[in-house]
Amino acid sequence: MLIMFDLINYFRMKELFESVSVTVSAAWLKYFPQFVPDRQNPDGRPEVTMCTSSEVASMVNTRLSNTNIYIVYPDHSWIDVRYVAELYLFPLWEPTNMEEFSRMISLAWSVAEKYQISIILLTPTDFSIQLLMESSLPSPAVIDHFMAHISLPENFALLDPIQKIRVLEEFAGSSPFNLHLHGEDKTLGIVADAGIAKMLEQFSQLQYPVLKIGHYPLGRSLVEPIYYSCDEILVLENGLPYIEQRLRGIMGVGTRIRGKLNRIVPSNWEISLQDISTILNL
Repeated sequence: MLIMFDLINYFRMKELFESVSVTVSAAWLKYFPQFVPDRQNPDGRPEVTMCTSSEVASMVNTRLSNTNIYIVYPDHSWIDVRYVAELYLFPLWEPTNMEEFSRMISLAWSVAEKYQISIILLTPTDFSIQLLMESSLPSPAVIDHFMAHISLPENFALLDPIQKIRVLEEFAGSSPFNLHLHGEDKTLGIVADAGIAKMLEQFSQLQYPVLKIGHYPLGRSLVEPIYYSCDEILVLENGLPYIEQRLRGIMGVGTRIRGKLNRIVPSNWEISLQDISTILNL
C-alpha cells in the first residue's frame, strides 16, 4: 500500500511545467535549445521564467507585477544573482544537485502561490533539461510539512520594504536548505555556499563545523550559532564575496571573519578543491 501511495502522489516534473505559464529567454535557449514549452495562461497564478544570470535583472524588472519563479542559469562571470535577489527583496535558493533542485521547484511553487512572493532559483552545476524532466516532485506530505514550518506572514505582499527584509531573513533562518553541520574542532567555523558545502564532503578528515547556505538572505539568527561557537570564521563561496560582506555587516567587521575580502581565500570566481585543500591544510 505504501508503494502504491507513493506512485499515486508523485508527479512528473514535466506535468508541472505543462500546467503553468513558462517563459524561456533567448539566452537560455542558447544553452538549452531542446526546451521550448508552450506558454500557458495561469489566470494570475505564479509563472515560471527561465533565463540566465546576465539577463535576470531585466527580466525581473519587466515582471514586477507578476509572481514568478525565476530559474536562473549562471552564464556570466562576475554577475552574482544573489545581489539581484537582494535588490528586489526576493528569497534566493541555491541547490547542491539536481535532486535538491527538483524539490526546490515544487516547494517554490507552493510558497509563491500561497504568499504571492517571487523566488529566484539557481540551477546546480549538474543541471540538464533531461534530468529536470525525469525528476519527480515531492509528495504532498513533504510539501505540507515544509509549508507548516516556514515563517512567512499571509500579508507578505503588503509589507513595507524594511518589514520584508526582516521577514525574508526569518524565512531563511527557518529553511531546511540552510544546514548546520557539527564538528569537533571549534578553532574554525566554515560558512559555505551550497556548491562548496558539497565539495567539503570529499574531505572526510574535516573536523570543523560547517554552515551550508542554500537559502538567502542571511540573517542574525542563522549565523550567530556558528559565529559565537567558533574562534574564527572562514567564508568559502563562489562568485563575489556576498556571504562574507553580509556576515561582516551582521556581526560587525573583525579579524575573526576570513575570506576573499582579506585575501585569505583566492579572489577567483570559482573555488576549486585544490584551493580548499590549501586553505585548510588538508
